[in-house]
Parts: sequence; structure tokens; C-alpha cells
Amino acid sequence: MNIGVDVDGVLADLMPGTLEVIKKRTGVDVDIDEYGSWTYLQDNFGFSTEEVLGYMDLAWFSGLVTMLEPGISEHISRMRRAGHLITIITQRTRPTHAASTTWLQENCIPYDALVFNDGCNGLTKLDYPIDVLIDDSPYLAKEMAKYPDKTLYSLKQPWNDPGPCQDNVTHVASVAEALELIERSL
Repeated sequence: MNIGVDVDGVLADLMPGTLEVIKKRTGVDVDIDEYGSWTYLQDNFGFSTEEVLGYMDLAWFSGLVTMLEPGISEHISRMRRAGHLITIITQRTRPTHAASTTWLQENCIPYDALVFNDGCNGLTKLDYPIDVLIDDSPYLAKEMAKYPDKTLYSLKQPWNDPGPCQDNVTHVASVAEALELIERSL
């Protein structure tokens, strides 16, 4: 099985670092507990999407990105030892490709392929040759009807609503839970 795994919001905890950068750069102090939607910073503070992506990039460059949950490396290694392919699929911006690749290496995240998908090619993460995807995007869950042969494990985050969804979408609390469900499904 080819397992796709996202970086930001799944492997990497980017939001605290991003909010720290925003506070230092703009003086805007955002309470992470109030962060309730994918476009929260744009909708509530008037930042453009480009500005938000720039602040995220600065968090990567400043080393403010941490592991989202302990033990992820061991869980993914176990899946690889069982013969599964791990494809890291991220929408990290081009300037942060080196920083995010280094972060994956420093955090011992094993993978067979690393895909940077900026979306400009018209492809979603689901268009890549994967069987399942672990991701936190609220938009991918809505797209799953177009991909009936794939499964999405949607990592619960404040910015994605775990409301009703397709049969091939399962909401999970952690990467570890997603990987355990994948193992049980085989």
C-alpha cells in the first residue's frame, strides 16, 4: 500500500511558530485556541493568503516548527518495515523545500518519495499514486467523492470541521491512530 502523508498540520506543528512570527512582525497576538478555520487569519485579521504563507515560511526558516506528536517516526518506520511505501506530499512553498526536507531528515521521518505539490499543475494530493492519505485539509475531505478508490484519514485540527463526509473519509485524532486503522484494514 502507498501511504501519503502531509507535512504541515500532520507531521509538523507549524501554527505556534507561525503565530509567533506574526506577533513579532505585526504585533497581532492571535490566540491559537481561537484559530477555528483554514482562513482564520485572513477572515479575522485581514492578512492576505500570500502574507500568511510568508509568515509560515518564516516559521520554517526560523526553526519554529516542531513535531506534532511524539513517536511519529517510529510509527511510519513500522509501516515501511511492513512493506508499505510512504510518500510525503506537501504544499510547502518553493523557498521552504530545503528547510522542510532538512526538517524531515532531522526528525528521522522515513519516506520513499517526497512530493512538493504547489497546486499550480492542476493536481491535488489525491491525484498522486497513493492508496490512502493522512492530511488536515478541510478541502480534501470534500473532494473524496471524486476518488472512490482512495481513503482519506483527516487529522482533526481546529481549522477543519469533522462534520459529515464521504464513506472514504475517516476523522482521526492522530497520525498514530490513522496508521493503526490502516494496519487493521489490511
